[in-house]
Amino acid sequence: MTAEKRRVEIYFNDEEFAILEELSNGTKWSVEKIIYDTVFRAHFTEEAKKRHEAMRWLRSQEPIDWGADWKELKEWMEKDRAWQILKSYGQDQETPQ
Repeated sequence: MTAEKRRVEIYFNDEEFAILEELSNGTKWSVEKIIYDTVFRAHFTEEAKKRHEAMRWLRSQEPIDWGADWKELKEWMEKDRAWQILKSYGQDQETPQ
């Protein structure tokens, strides 16, 4: 079974295209190769796949109640961050409650 290839047409204004041409000048890469490589690295590498999976997980979580008392939320975050810093220095501290 062979993979089907598809073509995409992208429109850039003159200023944007001039930037791409400038990037390709002095390299062995064409403007098309620069665009392909950029899209590939942003979406198809193992690192990119991990980022996409993390984003899917974040979107699947229950939303945060931003209507909660900000003072209480801030205090909790500061305690948690302080605990993380102490832990990174090897301090034995209980998890903040």
